Amino acid sequence: MFLYGETGLIPNGIKDLFGLEKVPFKLGGVSGILIVHAYTMYVYFYMTVSSAINKIDPSLEEAAYNLGASKFKVFWKVTFPLLTPAIVAASLLVFMISMASFSAPFLLAGGYRVLSLQIYFSKINGDMEIAATQSVILSIVSISFLIFMRWYQNRKDYRMATKGIGAHRSEVKNPFVKWILVVSGVIAVIILLLPHLTILLLSLVPDGTWTWQTYPTVFNIENYRLLLDDPNIWKPIKNSLLLAILATAGNLVFGVFASYLLVKRKFVGKSFVDILVMIPWALPATVIGMNLIFAFNEPNIFSFGNILVGTFWILPLAYFVRHIPLVVRSTNAVLEQLDDSLEEASRNLGAKWFYTFRKVILPIIMPGVMSGTLLAFVESVGEFPTSVLLYTLSNRPISIEIMNQLRMFNMGQAAAYGMFQIILIALVLFISNKFFGVKAEQSL
Repeated sequence: MFLYGETGLIPNGIKDLFGLEKVPFKLGGVSGILIVHAYTMYVYFYMTVSSAINKIDPSLEEAAYNLGASKFKVFWKVTFPLLTPAIVAASLLVFMISMASFSAPFLLAGGYRVLSLQIYFSKINGDMEIAATQSVILSIVSISFLIFMRWYQNRKDYRMATKGIGAHRSEVKNPFVKWILVVSGVIAVIILLLPHLTILLLSLVPDGTWTWQTYPTVFNIENYRLLLDDPNIWKPIKNSLLLAILATAGNLVFGVFASYLLVKRKFVGKSFVDILVMIPWALPATVIGMNLIFAFNEPNIFSFGNILVGTFWILPLAYFVRHIPLVVRSTNAVLEQLDDSLEEASRNLGAKWFYTFRKVILPIIMPGVMSGTLLAFVESVGEFPTSVLLYTLSNRPISIEIMNQLRMFNMGQAAAYGMFQIILIALVLFISNKFFGVKAEQSL
């Protein structure tokens, strides 16, 4: 909104530069929602598909080239079919996240009505029956899409016989194509970084100094000083980190073994279980939060006789439930490429199942596992819709603290909190990529 909205930096900058009477464009409506969704959700395709590309044995493509196939034919007949599980996994996640999206429609929809917002408005108006009906409709649409995509994916066998040798980079030799790729990459990086740079800019603008001007005129670190002088500043940051670690650890363990059972084992009700695993993304986050309130507002066997609502543990449980599909679908994408002969060979040599899983299967699927796990962590750190229903003062995460600052019109301090969140996520991603990326490559 601060960057591309009606009062945003870029539209008003263009208006002032060319002397226009009104801004040439503004982010809003259906187009605004689509742009925000594309910007925030492309990462699901990037991480899932890149993990699958990394697991394609280059000898398959080389064999096709040796048989006289063109680059396009090799991609269409060899590479693309092997990427289908990853593309399907990312498509499912993006479709379901879009269906249940709340923040973008809430801020940008205007008069455009979407189901996730209608559920919210029905709830705040006390029409719980209408809200429940709308939730069921939303779930039916998402589950129907899940069934269709599973049918499409299961039409063919995408496994390949390989030792897990990753793809290698090939140099672009055409200087014109290389120049086009460099320029496109620079433009893409700038576009992707602009929202983050805007948050950094806002965090350096003292509250009350940027009113009618197109661009701020005062910059200092006052917002950071005010936050750091507050003894409670680190509480939301520590909470977010601890909650995300607990939830992501559960997602990692549960997701890997659930994915293995769904892909490599046959049992009664397998398709039904697969659908159940994806349900958390089919439902709006607010619906999941309300269901957890109803489920754990009194002692039951699943909470070991305790009431979880109003305690610290309700939030990591909510994050865990919400993000199960991320790890499962990302792991599925690489497991479905893995030929059963590798596991069978290990078992024939006398290895136990767990040893085979730990020494043979897990190293090969590690890129997909880590992609899903990191996505789950990032989503947990920034989770808002479920947090706003379930948090308490003692376990409030950073997303809630940002909302509190915005409610008090402390835009600069809210942006400073946002920078802390960005730095936290960036550090975790950097460390994970350095450690787990190298470990995964060495284990292969």
